[in-house]
Amino acid sequence: MAKKDSQRIAEIREKANLQRRAQQKAEKRKTIIIQASIGVGILILVAAVVGGILIANNNKATVVPPSADGTITVSGTAGIPLTVGDTSVTVGKSNAPVTLDIYEDYSCPHCADYEAAVGPTILRLIASGEVVVSYHPIQIVTSYGVAAGSAAACVAEKDAQNWPIFHSALFANHSQTSDGWGASDFAAFASTLGVTDADTLSCISDASYSDWIRSNTDAARADGVSSTPSLFINGEAQASPLGVDDLIAAVNAAKG
Repeated sequence: MAKKDSQRIAEIREKANLQRRAQQKAEKRKTIIIQASIGVGILILVAAVVGGILIANNNKATVVPPSADGTITVSGTAGIPLTVGDTSVTVGKSNAPVTLDIYEDYSCPHCADYEAAVGPTILRLIASGEVVVSYHPIQIVTSYGVAAGSAAACVAEKDAQNWPIFHSALFANHSQTSDGWGASDFAAFASTLGVTDADTLSCISDASYSDWIRSNTDAARADGVSSTPSLFINGEAQASPLGVDDLIAAVNAAKG
């Protein structure tokens, strides 16, 4: 009897051992599967992050700036160079003794006031050959700054002679109503100012340079420009935009 009991106990133990080993194998397989799933998940996440970075970089890389190189008449003076590219519309002779960089936002009310008060003087300084001015269109306030900036870039690139008047008019035109304008509204507005070239109007209607304005804004912020209008004379930031008299005095001083 005792022998049978011992055999029975041994059989039970052996069965239990077999079940335990089977359970351990199952748990080991489960652990391997979980670890593999986590690994795959991490790889997918990394791939998604890397893919997002690559897409962002590719999108950034595909921003194509407007490009133009010609001459216009400014304040009655013909043959004034106007070039477009990189982050600005540059007007004036390359050998001018003084450089001005103006960061402006077409949706900024202070920029509108500055353009109305000082814009004509800047054009006269350009025409006289005293300064060459790079206008950097960025967007700080409302989306009008992007849409108007894109429209102005189209005019600068394809119908340069009309750029000065269009540039000024876009500031004067900004309002709560025009904040809601679409690209076609800017094309219609341009046509009322004498912009009739079909390619130019098509460029405006397509909002072709909206990404360029956004890219300019990022570049300006990276360079420490946080407000508009911001003025630099010979690369030196001015504490505040200069009025007519102070600007003329500063230009004369910069000429040495």
